[in-house]
Amino acid sequence: MDFFRTFLNSPVGPKTTHFWGPIANWGFVAAALADIHKPPEMLSGNMTAVMCVYSALCMRFAWMVRPRNHLLLVCHASNETVQLFQLSRWAKGQGPMMSMVSLQRCLSTAKLLMKFLKTFLNSPVGPKTTHFWGPIANWGFVIAALADTRKPPDMLSGNMTAASGMRFAWMVQPRNHLLLACHATNETVQLFQFSRWAKHE
Repeated sequence: MDFFRTFLNSPVGPKTTHFWGPIANWGFVAAALADIHKPPEMLSGNMTAVMCVYSALCMRFAWMVRPRNHLLLVCHASNETVQLFQLSRWAKGQGPMMSMVSLQRCLSTAKLLMKFLKTFLNSPVGPKTTHFWGPIANWGFVIAALADTRKPPDMLSGNMTAASGMRFAWMVQPRNHLLLACHATNETVQLFQFSRWAKHE
């Protein structure tokens, strides 16, 4: 009982976003695992590359933030592993020549995301704060989803079209308008993608 009470009132316990954020992020791992048996041509190289960058950044954040968030670290280490495996399957499925071209395109997308984040590194409300860093990283989902809007619906992943974090952005104090705008945009694009996938199914 004492252990449960200590855990409940912990700085990274279930009364804080430091607990529920990682729990929600396990959805990425579950979706990627559900797609492991799909043919590689049905995987999204854009989304998988962004997920690799996102999880790498989240692992560093989980280690640097105080209190250190081991649950978030384990979650994104798991996601990084699965997403890198999926990215390798996708690259092999592109064929020997297209594999390099497509992989370079995905890496360019990832590099652009990194460059965008570094621009705000020293900002007073930049990536050193969770109120800005989180939303910036999350824009990667919107970019990847927009890049996939021209794909045939049978090549989309119904598992990867995730729900939005809009309510959290509105309820958290200080209210996070950047996160709200990010997930409102993501929700719109993902619902469009999900409707295309559902109609095909």
